[in-house]
Amino acid sequence: MRAFGRRDPWLLLAVLTLAALGVLMVYSASLDNGEQLRLAGPGLRQLTVACAGVAAMFALAMLDYRMLSRLGPPAYAGAVALL
Repeated sequence: MRAFGRRDPWLLLAVLTLAALGVLMVYSASLDNGEQLRLAGPGLRQLTVACAGVAAMFALAMLDYRMLSRLGPPAYAGAVALL
């Protein structure tokens, strides 16, 4: 595992912006007219999934991608088998 010292700030900004926009869109689409601020429902679920996705991005960014080359042929064979 390599250190997560070399980050791309523009990629992080894009991911966080898109995640925030997605949460905002789901939250605003689930509001009724005249409804008060509600922290439960689809907006909270979208926020939870967005946070899990950002955490997964950080976890996978710390993974050395060269070690995944061993999994290439079995993954290809599995994908062909699923066809």
